[in-house]
Amino acid sequence: MRLRTSATIWSHTLFEMWRLILMTTAILVTIIAFAATVKYIAEGRLGAIQALRFMVLAMLPMLQYALPFAAGFGTTLAYHRMASDNELTAAHAGGVSHRSLLGPAVASGLLLALLVSSLSEQAIPRFLRAMEEMISRDAARIIVSSVESGRSIEMDNFIVHADGVGRLGPDPKTGASERLLLTGVVAVGVDERGRVDDEADARRAWVYVYPNRFDAPRGPDASWDRATTIVMRLEDGSWRRSDGTESRFDSLDLREAIKGGVRDDPKFLTWGELRALRTHPERMNWIEGRRRNLARALARRMTSIRIFESLQRDGRATFTDALARPVDLLARSIRYSVPLGRWIVYPAQGRPVAVDARAGSGLIRYEAQHATMRLSIPEGVEAAGVQIQIGLDAVRVFDPARPGAGVNEQARVPIGSLALADDPLDDLISKSSAELLEQARPRIERERPDLLLLGPATELKSRLDSLMREITSKQHERVAMSVNCFVMVLAGAVIAMRLRGSLPLTVYLWSFFPALLTVITISAGQQWTHRSGSIGLVMLWGGVGLMSLYTAGAYVALRRH
Repeated sequence: MRLRTSATIWSHTLFEMWRLILMTTAILVTIIAFAATVKYIAEGRLGAIQALRFMVLAMLPMLQYALPFAAGFGTTLAYHRMASDNELTAAHAGGVSHRSLLGPAVASGLLLALLVSSLSEQAIPRFLRAMEEMISRDAARIIVSSVESGRSIEMDNFIVHADGVGRLGPDPKTGASERLLLTGVVAVGVDERGRVDDEADARRAWVYVYPNRFDAPRGPDASWDRATTIVMRLEDGSWRRSDGTESRFDSLDLREAIKGGVRDDPKFLTWGELRALRTHPERMNWIEGRRRNLARALARRMTSIRIFESLQRDGRATFTDALARPVDLLARSIRYSVPLGRWIVYPAQGRPVAVDARAGSGLIRYEAQHATMRLSIPEGVEAAGVQIQIGLDAVRVFDPARPGAGVNEQARVPIGSLALADDPLDDLISKSSAELLEQARPRIERERPDLLLLGPATELKSRLDSLMREITSKQHERVAMSVNCFVMVLAGAVIAMRLRGSLPLTVYLWSFFPALLTVITISAGQQWTHRSGSIGLVMLWGGVGLMSLYTAGAYVALRRH
C-alpha cells in the first residue's frame, strides 16, 4: 500500500512540477533570447526574418541559465501548493517519509543536471557558432543593401560610398566567408570630431568578410582577436590629404571589427574540443599569431648564427638571390649593433668586405670599406623565409675574371632579397608552440638572455598559461552549473515544504537569492581561476558547497519539525 501510495504522489508531483517548469522555461528563454537579439535589430544588422531565426538559435544557449531558475521556481510552486493544501502532511501521516516525498525533486534535479551538462558540452557551442556564422553573413548583406540603396558604409574612420556591388561568394584561398566587389568607390576620412580630413577614390574595392572561427581556413587576417573582421581593399586610386597633397596608390586596406557574436574563445568549444585544445593550442588564432612570432624570431636568430659560424669557419657565407643564383659574402665576422638596429659586417685582417654576385654568365665583385646586414621576414607572408639585405658603403665594383678591366667607384650599393640555402623558417614554422619554446629556452634562461627571443617567447608562454587556466575554468564552470541546477531544484522543494505557511513568492525568494549568489560565485570563480589559477576553484565550488549546506540545513529543520 505504501509503495502504491508513493507512486501516486510521485506521479502527481512530477506532473505538477514539469508543467510549471516547462511553462516557466519557455517564458524565460523567450525573454532572454529576445534581449540578446534586440541589440542586432537596433543596429540594423538583422532584418525581421533574420531576427526571428537568430532568436530561435539563441534560445538553446540561454537554457544554461534559464533552466535552473525555471526548474527551481516550478519545483517551489509545486511543492508549496501541495504543502499548503496539507497533501504532503497527509502523506507523511500515512507513513510516507520526507525522503520519499522529495523523490520527484531528486529525480527531476538529476535529469535537469544531466540535460544542462549535455547542452553546455555539445549543443550550446554549436548553436553559438551558427549564430556567429549568421552574423558574419549578415555583415555582407548589410554592405550589399547599403550600396544598393545608395547609403554609405562606415569603415575604419572612413565613410565609404560605392556606385555598384556584386557578391562573389566565399574565397577558399583567404578563408573569407564572403567576398564582394565594389565599383566607383569614394572614401572620406573623418576625425574624432566628425570633420573631414582625407579623401580617397578608387576604381574598385574588394571586401572580405572573415569569421574568426577556430576551425576556419587561415587567411591574412586570422590573427585578429575579434568576432568578425571586414577588410576593404581599395585598388587603383588616388589619395588627397587635408594639407592639399595628392598621391596615387595601388591598394589601400580599411579594416573594421564587428563586436559581439562568438569570439575566438574556448567558451564556445565543446568538451572534446577543449581537451584537444590543450594539446593543440594553436587552434586559437591569438596563440597561433604568437607562435608564428616566436618561429620568425628563432628563424632570424638561427640565420645570424649560421652566417656567423660560416664566416668564422670559412671566411665566407653563401646565399641565394631572387633568381636562385649563389651570392658569396667574404668577411671575418658579424655583430649586432643596437643603436643602428642592424648587423655590422667586419672584414678580414687587411682586406675589405667583398660580395661575389652572378650577373648573366659572369661574376661581379663588390668590395666595400663598410658593410651592414639586415635580417627580416615580410609581414603577412606565409613562411616566406628570412630575407637578407646587405648594404655596402664606399664600394669598388669590378670583374675578378678580368683583372685589367676598369673599376667602378660607387658611394653605396644595396644588395637585397638574399636568403640562406637552408632557410630555418621552413622547418620552424611547422613546429608546435611547445617545441618552439623548448628550442628557445636555453637562449632565454641563460645569464644574459637573448633579447630577440625573450619577448616573443615570454608572450607566447604567458598566453599559453592563460589559455590552459581558461580551459580549466570553463570545464569546472560547466560542471558546477550542472551540479547547481540539481541543488536549486532540491532547495526549492525542501524550502517549500518547510515554509508551507508563507506566500509562494516569499518561499521562492528564500531559494532564489542563495541560488543567484551561487551563480555569481561560479562566474566570479571562473574568472578568478582564469586569472590566477587553481586558487579560484575555491570560490567557484564554494558557492555550490554553501548552497548544498543551506539545503541540507533546511532539510534537517524539516525533519525535526
